[in-house]
Amino acid sequence: MKVAKNALKTLAKCKMKLSRKAPEIFVYAGIAGTVVATVSACKRMKNVDEILEDHKEEVAKLKADAKNIPMNEYRKELTKVYLTTGLKTARTFVFPVSIGIISVGSIIHGKNLYRKWYVDSSAMAAALATDYNNLYDNVVKEVGEDRAKELKYGIETQTVEERTVNDKGKEKVTKKKAKVVTDAGSGYILRWDSEFADEWVDDFESNYYRVGLILSSMESYIAARETHHMFWMEAVEQLFGSRGLKKILEDRKAKGLSIPYMGGWIYDSEKAKSINVDIMREPGTSNILICLIPDGNIAELTGK
Repeated sequence: MKVAKNALKTLAKCKMKLSRKAPEIFVYAGIAGTVVATVSACKRMKNVDEILEDHKEEVAKLKADAKNIPMNEYRKELTKVYLTTGLKTARTFVFPVSIGIISVGSIIHGKNLYRKWYVDSSAMAAALATDYNNLYDNVVKEVGEDRAKELKYGIETQTVEERTVNDKGKEKVTKKKAKVVTDAGSGYILRWDSEFADEWVDDFESNYYRVGLILSSMESYIAARETHHMFWMEAVEQLFGSRGLKKILEDRKAKGLSIPYMGGWIYDSEKAKSINVDIMREPGTSNILICLIPDGNIAELTGK
């Protein structure tokens, strides 16, 4: 019985892994099948040349005998020759054509699985964001907006050690209370710092001004855009640049955080801000903390 249970567990794990890799398997299988179909079709061209040679000989023979047979009989025989040639050619390419059709279908199915995975994952992220916003509103009621915002950004008061050196070169260690950023905050917190932002400078006011300009341009962009939408990844790229976006995506994957591929915002003329974002200073630094939470799945928000 134990062996059977272990076997079932192993099969379940294999099924889960295959399910997760299914889109890639279908796409790669389709590509491989397309290559096989192309190579097979090229190899069979020699057979086609032979079929065409036989066809020419048959047609020439019929034309030579055309004077000795009635016109109706000649046309029937000529039609048979063309039909025979067509059937032989079709049989020659049955295998590569079949493999080609199956391969294209495999690629399309793999693409649909990819799309479904992205939609499902972004829908899950959007649902989590909605739950988070509801929870945040309740926290504000309990502890006040200032403390709730600190909790959202993962800011906690901790005891830290401060090392100073006097004129005589003697080091002194003192302990004091300080506010620090931890990993306990929202998963949508982004850090505008020297690691992620190309335009970061060691001056809070300059960083704050620059981020404000970018956010203002994003609001103008989503309002003027024909589709009136903006994806979360587009917003991150506008804030941090292409290099920053790449590093942020790598950082989220390393931390096991989801990436809202289809998440984003839709322009709302009645709202002061269409893009749900707020910022604050990281305590004791020139860095800026940006909370960028998508409103939901773009496909659901647009109703398409």
